[in-house]
Amino acid sequence: MRSGWLTIARLSGASVRLHVSLAIGALVASGLRFAPGAWAGYVVVLLVHELGHAALARRAGLRVIDVALHGLGGHCAYEEIGRAHV
Repeated sequence: MRSGWLTIARLSGASVRLHVSLAIGALVASGLRFAPGAWAGYVVVLLVHELGHAALARRAGLRVIDVALHGLGGHCAYEEIGRAHV
């Protein structure tokens, strides 16, 4: 784990990472309750959403660099002809 990030997978060269703040986001989304199912659902919904961005970027011919989830949501970083975008 580097700087709070944990790489959980690599898909077509792009890293899929989780930040420790994701746990706080999941807790807030569940109404500050002990609800493991809601926490897992929060992570799955965010992951599917960001992977959708990655799929669209790949379809547009861009190179996906990173898919990351954090407490405030997530981001998909991609690159086009030498320029990076987030």
